Amino acid sequence: MTIEPRFFITIDTREQSPLEFINQQYVKRTQRLKLNYGDYSATDSDGKTCPMYFERKSLADLFGTMGKGNKRFRAEVKRCFDDGKQMTIIVEKPLETVWKGYEHSMLSGQQVGRTLFTLFLKYDIEFVCCSNRSEMELYISEYFYSYFKNIKFLEENLCDQK
Repeated sequence: MTIEPRFFITIDTREQSPLEFINQQYVKRTQRLKLNYGDYSATDSDGKTCPMYFERKSLADLFGTMGKGNKRFRAEVKRCFDDGKQMTIIVEKPLETVWKGYEHSMLSGQQVGRTLFTLFLKYDIEFVCCSNRSEMELYISEYFYSYFKNIKFLEENLCDQK
């Protein structure tokens, strides 16, 4: 019989529109704590924390972060990497919507989209575009589930823990 992993999701206290994870069966509970980077992290029943942190972005927040908020975001990413952790930007809209732009931004959607690809290629900051908040909850919880399900393999093989 295989034991299924169960874990806690920590949501940063500064997250203004937190995801709920109500329908995700392996999430024991969520808790609000200040995170040094990202908006979501996970810890299993043994106290092990996944090295991946998710940074949730609405369309407006994404354009703000890639524009005027870029310096603050770069500092956050540097802290994350300096601590040996990883970050994924999870966007609350499909890529096609990002590419169309945001009316309150001087940046084009193409500029923001290409910046996301550049962050991935140069700095290994992955990004995921989701259709809605429910899909974001599913993506984040399934990532954490897979990490904790395979943690022994990852630790034994010293492979990239993404």
